Amino acid sequence: MTAAAPFGDRPTAYMLADNVRRMLGLQSLDILQRLLANGSVREAIDDILASRLGRLPDFDADAADVQLHLCQADPEAIRRLAQVLAVLSQAAAVRITVHGPTLAVYSAACPGGRILAFMRRLNLPTCAALPPLRTATTESLELCAQVAERLLYGLLPEGLLIRVASRRPTEHFPMPLALPDTDSRQAFLSLARAAMTYLEQHGAEDATDPAP
Repeated sequence: MTAAAPFGDRPTAYMLADNVRRMLGLQSLDILQRLLANGSVREAIDDILASRLGRLPDFDADAADVQLHLCQADPEAIRRLAQVLAVLSQAAAVRITVHGPTLAVYSAACPGGRILAFMRRLNLPTCAALPPLRTATTESLELCAQVAERLLYGLLPEGLLIRVASRRPTEHFPMPLALPDTDSRQAFLSLARAAMTYLEQHGAEDATDPAP
């Protein structure tokens, strides 16, 4: 499976304008906009950017669906995915927890209010990169989600990562984290796929909707 579809061959069509400006060494966005208004100049700029971005790699065979999702989703959607993934990483604890306030923290972190029932129906793996939380609070779960987001970006080969990062302000892009081993990678991919499924089913629902 190739990675061409999410990006195409015109970097100026998907890159943040300020990142284009930085890569070209221009001081002014106004100057950049004037250059891009000229069709032949824009084509030349696209050629320059494409050469500097490097080769567009194929998706990994074991992670193509997740990588494609990351390439197509906007930053807020990836943050939501990371948040649901963080909750799912705590599934083993949820299965044995009867403490209402703790369960409420997990439920409130995901849209639809159905995450507890969803994860109890699945046999989700544990992932060494997202260990059990000592105490489930809004703050600790948010930190777990931040790690999950960095691990998601760490799934992308360099050529894809550079292009995804080019869509966001440089100073706001999370530092990617690599998974420590194959087992952790496969467990993390399973959690990511489960989180994608949950958001497909309930992502548009209000988090306060009652569970069935």
